[in-house]
Amino acid sequence: MLYVPEMQVPDGLNARNNGLLPLTWVVRSAGTVALPSLAVQEALRAPSGGLPLGRMRTMHQVVAASSARTASYTLLLGVFAGMALVLAALGLYGLMAYSVEQRAVEIGIRMALGAMPHDVRSMVILQGTRLGVLGIAVGVPAVVMLAHVMNSLIVGMRPWDPAIFGGVAGGLMLVALLASYVPSLRATRVDPVEALRGG
Repeated sequence: MLYVPEMQVPDGLNARNNGLLPLTWVVRSAGTVALPSLAVQEALRAPSGGLPLGRMRTMHQVVAASSARTASYTLLLGVFAGMALVLAALGLYGLMAYSVEQRAVEIGIRMALGAMPHDVRSMVILQGTRLGVLGIAVGVPAVVMLAHVMNSLIVGMRPWDPAIFGGVAGGLMLVALLASYVPSLRATRVDPVEALRGG
């Protein structure tokens, strides 16, 4: 029941308030109801003499509508993050492949002087790993500074979450290793004689 102090609020003001700010009723049910039941509608319609009700929604629908914008922002950021990761992997792979091609003579000389294939592979992977570490060293401070902006967009996100930052850094290092591995295999296939002739 709703009690309005008649002596304090005139009828005209009541009518205006009801027009501007209509009443919102919250009904709890014992079980999970997918849609508002007829019993609830009848219980709300009966005291008013059968006046029509406004839009009826479940609490799940209310929460989903209020968090729809945040969910779309999160999805959009996830798509852009995935695209950035793919572009970083392709860029690192291209850079390492170009570096191996440019250093073919050096690699040939190393192998002619007795360098084993695993030594050459380790050298190329170490170069790619250094680039990954450099990217993480530059990226993490920038992300920490931008985390406060993200905190205003995503509800419940802490500005500094070590688990997330560590997981992303580990994922980027894994991408750097994988992007360096294929060029390192190509480096081990360099023929020292052909490389020296080409040089």
